Amino acid sequence: MKIYRNLSFSTAILGTALMLGTAGCTNSTTQLNEGPAAPSAPVAQMDDDALNERVMAALATDEVIRAFSIQSRPVDGVVWLTGMVQDERDIRRAERLVLELAGVYGTINHLQIEMENEEL
Repeated sequence: MKIYRNLSFSTAILGTALMLGTAGCTNSTTQLNEGPAAPSAPVAQMDDDALNERVMAALATDEVIRAFSIQSRPVDGVVWLTGMVQDERDIRRAERLVLELAGVYGTINHLQIEMENEEL
């Protein structure tokens, strides 16, 4: 599992998110936004419901990602992604789309790659 940390993000929150988000899961990644949108001090966070609407709109308007069934669940600026995609590029693309949104400070990625049924 890769972890990208922003040192200004609370270690306690990150530890809790990792424990809850990756228990029993081997394909999840956690990525924290290190760009200018990441806060350097505690600030009022966007309402989780409003942020979820923005995340889902961004995913729905992307010409590649909208073809997949992806769900999001923001918790205090960290967005949990679940669902199925076609390949690793789609996982990274969805993560990048979400991390570019204002109010998103990180992702916990549980997206999985669809396995095609092959007839023997």
